[in-house]
Amino acid sequence: MYSSTITEHEDNKNRKSAQETENGRNSILNQPAMHMPAEQPLIWRNIIVIAILHVTAIYLFATRYREAKFWTWMWSIAYAHLSGFGITAGLHRLWAHRSYRAKLQLRVLLIFLYCMAGQVRILYDVLIAI
Repeated sequence: MYSSTITEHEDNKNRKSAQETENGRNSILNQPAMHMPAEQPLIWRNIIVIAILHVTAIYLFATRYREAKFWTWMWSIAYAHLSGFGITAGLHRLWAHRSYRAKLQLRVLLIFLYCMAGQVRILYDVLIAI
């Protein structure tokens, strides 16, 4: 009786020829999986910065929201949506899933929008998503 690892190994041997692409190269499915630790370490620098950011935002919203002009609120809403667009359309759909192609100008814009969201390690995030 096979254990699950032996079964997977035997199945991979049988499927090897089916995983070859038209140009004769093996597909990405045949490559070994990237090992990630089961428990991710806490990144205290990020935790502290995000906590300070949220506490400051709550304090300023509670004490000074009447001082903000209409266009400040519009800028905040637009900034939040554009930075979210950089994460969803840029990192997630374009680079992680490769669900569409984009010209260089759009890629640069999406990287800029992604960085607006406070994310600066796009290559690391794409490699984790793969």
